[in-house]
Amino acid sequence: MPKKSEIDRMLVLLYRSNNAHDYTNFTRPIGWMDKLPMAGLEELAQLLSNMREEVEAEIDKRLAEGMPKFSREDHELGKEWTR
Repeated sequence: MPKKSEIDRMLVLLYRSNNAHDYTNFTRPIGWMDKLPMAGLEELAQLLSNMREEVEAEIDKRLAEGMPKFSREDHELGKEWTR
């Protein structure tokens, strides 16, 4: 087992930005994939694919529930305002 000081760490930060251009944003270090072996790249691709599937499932769920535009939180707040 490697020591903590021997482990290379990689952080990809996904965050909600709500800026003038986008709703989401992300940041990652320069050369963040350089040290990953092919197996690591394949694992990363699978993780991102799983995240994509989760997002697509949420989109489908919101459309089925009649929430085509707003966030789930805003939709629930809108329900409270109309009561």
